Amino acid sequence: MPLRLAVLSRGARLYSTRRLVEAARRRGYAARAVDFAEVGVVLDGRGGVDLSGAGIEGCNAALGRISPLYTPLGASVLAAVEAAGLACLPSAKALLGVRDKFRAHLTLGRAGVATPATAMVNDLRELPQVVERLGGYPLVVKPVTGTQGEYVLLVRDRAEAVAALRAAADERRGVLLQTYVAETGGADVRALVCGGRVVAAMTRTPAAGEFRSNLHRGGTPRATALSPAEAHLALGAAAALDLDFAGVDLLRTEGGPLVIEVNASPGLEGIETATGIDVAGALVDYLADRLRLPSPA
Repeated sequence: MPLRLAVLSRGARLYSTRRLVEAARRRGYAARAVDFAEVGVVLDGRGGVDLSGAGIEGCNAALGRISPLYTPLGASVLAAVEAAGLACLPSAKALLGVRDKFRAHLTLGRAGVATPATAMVNDLRELPQVVERLGGYPLVVKPVTGTQGEYVLLVRDRAEAVAALRAAADERRGVLLQTYVAETGGADVRALVCGGRVVAAMTRTPAAGEFRSNLHRGGTPRATALSPAEAHLALGAAAALDLDFAGVDLLRTEGGPLVIEVNASPGLEGIETATGIDVAGALVDYLADRLRLPSPA
């Protein structure tokens, strides 16, 4: 039977959600936005899983658009959707693995994927030794979970680092310290990986006075081509984190590319606008092909 797609999202009008539904329907498939917070799940106690509500009934595949705010709930729904027999991207396990940035960096490093030196500091008494291991100030401070550059800071000395770490502790946010790669000027590359290939890539240049390149922070996107080394690194990062679809953020350095972050639910608006590539369509095509589903009549 043809693809019947549920795009799991809290907002049917959000660009990425809307584009995925449109791309599927344009190909003749049934597709709808489904609020994952309204999906009912019943476990029958014998391994069976029944899904109901929010339009999930009758779907045979799901694409998760889960923001960091809803990671625990979203992962639970993804796990239930998988258990109910729907093809699902990302998997609940992959989502949880990438949303914890420290665990993600640990996984990437063990897979041989190059990243900036990164540390997690839980005791301020360890700060001097950690800073020395990271090569000294300035350093990037970022939360263990989060997106769009929120709470990401550039600290230039011990006083700023201590203030940032204490603020994070007060708010019960785990944080990472990471080497700042000054030579990039804050610019990075976002590569969209789908089904073992890079389908689109863009550079993101930060706004004046800003070191974060996130488009939500005023960054400017521009289409770019990846070098073979960059493409290899992006594909390796997605594979290491078990992601069929991912946004992989890279730094271009004299010593070679580095992965700074991987996103399991990357936004499509910036990269589709910058490149003119139908990324939503590529994802729908990949999902239908993976399921070996026939084209609609």
